[in-house]
Amino acid sequence: MFYIGSQIQSKNVILGLLVTEWILILLPSLIFLNFLSINLKNIIKIPKINFFTILSFPFSIGAMISSALVTFSLQEKIIPIPEYLEKLFKEMIMPENVNIFIKIFTFAVSAGICEEFLFRGIFTNLLSKRYKLIPTSLIVGILFGVFHFNIYRLLPTAIVGFILSLFYLLANKNILYVIIAHSFYNAIILNLYKFFESSKISINAIIIVGILCFILSIVLLIRGQKPNEQT
Repeated sequence: MFYIGSQIQSKNVILGLLVTEWILILLPSLIFLNFLSINLKNIIKIPKINFFTILSFPFSIGAMISSALVTFSLQEKIIPIPEYLEKLFKEMIMPENVNIFIKIFTFAVSAGICEEFLFRGIFTNLLSKRYKLIPTSLIVGILFGVFHFNIYRLLPTAIVGFILSLFYLLANKNILYVIIAHSFYNAIILNLYKFFESSKISINAIIIVGILCFILSIVLLIRGQKPNEQT
């Protein structure tokens, strides 16, 4: 199926990605749910959102962006991405003559909805019934990294997938939380790619910011669970 999506993407990036996300990812996910007799309402239900959960949101995005930048930078030193692949990747995420809103809907919103529905709504939900918090998040993170079919993006996307699964479970399995976080992450990376590429920001500074954001988001999400546990 993904071969079909890649073939369409080679001719029209936007159309190819939309077909991949909505038809090749989301549609089979819905069929899979029906096959397992899983109630869709249990996946898309949104728990009550409290102040601490809302407050954790920007720190969650900061943790994902920082982790991606650090792992991309470190991986580049160990396994440098070939110039032709880097050029191809840039052309894919920054196609010329495409409206910015269309790019955001395609790369951010569509990916946030369709991929989160599959990886957090289905995989994380199913695995969390058998494994604890960290093992579940690690397994889904690895699956998320492999899913992107790119050895040069495997580690960064796997770490982002781990963080999203962790946040999803800590946010009382709030699918809307990770959909918005994933969408914002993609949108920021998409629109600030050139800035990050040319920026002279210290990698140590990014690591510190990332760790602080990660810790704060975890603390706030755990604190946000308490009102729900008391009811």
